[in-house]
Amino acid sequence: MPQNTSANAVQNTSANANANAVYSNIILRCANFVSDLLAESNIRVRNAATLASIDKIVTHKNPHLDEFIAVLLLRACLPLHMRTLPLYEIVFTSRDRAVVQGEGGGGDFADAAVIGIGGTFTQGLNAKILLDEHTKDGDTASENSVAALVRNYCVGKTTLLPRPLFTVLREVDYIDGFGGAYGQHLSNYVKS
Repeated sequence: MPQNTSANAVQNTSANANANAVYSNIILRCANFVSDLLAESNIRVRNAATLASIDKIVTHKNPHLDEFIAVLLLRACLPLHMRTLPLYEIVFTSRDRAVVQGEGGGGDFADAAVIGIGGTFTQGLNAKILLDEHTKDGDTASENSVAALVRNYCVGKTTLLPRPLFTVLREVDYIDGFGGAYGQHLSNYVKS
């Protein structure tokens, strides 16, 4: 059994740094791909000044497929240098208290984009961008998924999206609105 030496600690730190670099690169490449799809279709980003002023992205603990797609679309609409902003996950300890998981997350959401939470837990979530498909009374908002709300905010509801992006958003919106994805659907693997 290996002993916990300072050499092992340095090696683990290096491995974590490499893993974070790979993860950041994947995020950036995916966001750039979606951004390129939008640009090729001459789709202009709405609310660009507000988007450019956020300092973090926040969602709930163990996000679902619709939050992942919403965050991807949001990142694609950010300026290039901001596309790897940190994503923090919130754990609610009560209806009015949120604890942010992750280093540096803090509890200040004033300059954050809060995605997929806030409709039912609004105490203390005074965010720059607050998009959630759930309302205080538990009903669904104007869209079935937060991914659709991010689409509306970033590019507009009536904008004709490129086919690959439209197909993914339609599937995510249907699954989140009506549930019941088949057992081997990607959304079920994201949750596990």
